[in-house]
Amino acid sequence: MQQLTFSLEGMIVQEFEQNLDTVSSLDDPHKATQIIAYLVQKHNIKCIEIDEYIKKFKPRYIKALDAEIQRSSDFARAKGRQKDQLLHKLKLKAIKTLEINLGAFTYNLFCPDANGRIDPWTIAYLIYGTYSRNKAVLRERAQLLDLDLQDIRGYEIINSENCCPCCQKLAKKRYNKYNFPELPFHIGCCCSIAPVFTY
Repeated sequence: MQQLTFSLEGMIVQEFEQNLDTVSSLDDPHKATQIIAYLVQKHNIKCIEIDEYIKKFKPRYIKALDAEIQRSSDFARAKGRQKDQLLHKLKLKAIKTLEINLGAFTYNLFCPDANGRIDPWTIAYLIYGTYSRNKAVLRERAQLLDLDLQDIRGYEIINSENCCPCCQKLAKKRYNKYNFPELPFHIGCCCSIAPVFTY
């Protein structure tokens, strides 16, 4: 299960975690993300797991992007807007090479603004998504454990349409009924669990 760790002054972190618990219960994910983005920006809250993801995967992304640029015969000849559009496409291709990629959020994490700041909405969405996924998995687990285990052969992972290679690989694995999968697999993971019945 992907736990989240925040860094800042202790009291603000505790207050933020309490707010996170409250806003994750809202029925409106957009409103919840908006509140989290405001708090992240106001207090400059850092999520250690996001920072670790950037530290681990940004160098791989840069290497993959350099390779894509080298392979592209059009990039060297392109100019102006055409070059910018081509670079954007190559960046997206480089992101897809990462074992764990967060789609558009990866792009936003690796391409901060001119001041080196990452969009607080990106951070907020990843925090909200991972935190609410953790809570949902705990609820799913409790509901599944209430079922008669005789009828359950095991569990399978249900991937979202654009899941990363890491999640695709883990979804091929079968989990027996006593080996409940630890989801989310990583920050921003959208996978869910479904029981596999004996009938």
